[in-house]
Amino acid sequence: MSNIFYLFVGEGVKDMVKILAEQKKIKTPNEEQDLIEGVGVSDLLKGKTKPMPTKGAAYDPTKTNPSIVVTNSTINVNSLIELLSLCCEGKSDKAEEKCQKELLTLENSLSIVKACEYFWPLKRTLVNYVWQCFLDTNSKTIFIEPFHKNIDFIWEMAELLLEDMKNILVSIPQKMETEVYVKYPYKAPVSLRSESVKFLIDSILPFFKYMIKRKDVYIEEEKEHIIAEFSACTVDFYYLTQDAEAKKIAYNILGYIYTRHNLSKYLDNLKHPLIGLHPGNV
Repeated sequence: MSNIFYLFVGEGVKDMVKILAEQKKIKTPNEEQDLIEGVGVSDLLKGKTKPMPTKGAAYDPTKTNPSIVVTNSTINVNSLIELLSLCCEGKSDKAEEKCQKELLTLENSLSIVKACEYFWPLKRTLVNYVWQCFLDTNSKTIFIEPFHKNIDFIWEMAELLLEDMKNILVSIPQKMETEVYVKYPYKAPVSLRSESVKFLIDSILPFFKYMIKRKDVYIEEEKEHIIAEFSACTVDFYYLTQDAEAKKIAYNILGYIYTRHNLSKYLDNLKHPLIGLHPGNV
């Protein structure tokens, strides 16, 4: 376990970034070591991958489509971060402080999130750790001296997640020529697109929900566009998703924004589902 913790601090973060660079490569079905060239993050999400020839009568997506292979090593890293999140989930002050200041800081979390790009399996776990440990916390000192830089890290992560959300929303209605699949060691492959939607629901929406609820995360004028765009994206997601639970999550976040005098302005020019409702009845 100590070997894994090494990847979260100091020079170890650079090694983690190198591991991710290899881990997130998209391989062809016939030659797993061949990277599909010229495919950017937005291209992946929009289905602009190189189509692979289908062989045989039966269609097997794991054999005819490009894939990302999640290794056991990545699973181990994932499991450790999930354990840290679980320790913080119970609002244990000592556990939170240990995680926030020593085990996996916000700055190092941000560095690894950046390196993940479209590698949703680890990115989802990391972002969940961030909102559970740094946003949904009783700590009153996490964003003040000597940790005042944490507020900059939170806003930088918010901008990254907003871009992810925009790309994912573009992908939802798209008809894919070919899918990229994520292969796990012990379960059936799933499409990268479905993993991205899961990331939006499980990680992006909670991150912003807890961020806008914190009074010490002040929305300065130059940051207002982030909350405005997130509000618009959440409205879009509410109308796009067919998942009842996901729609409920989006509605509840919009309800919170709608009923707060400092946030409601971000919905003023949007055709959102709460139009006409009195804030006191939401």
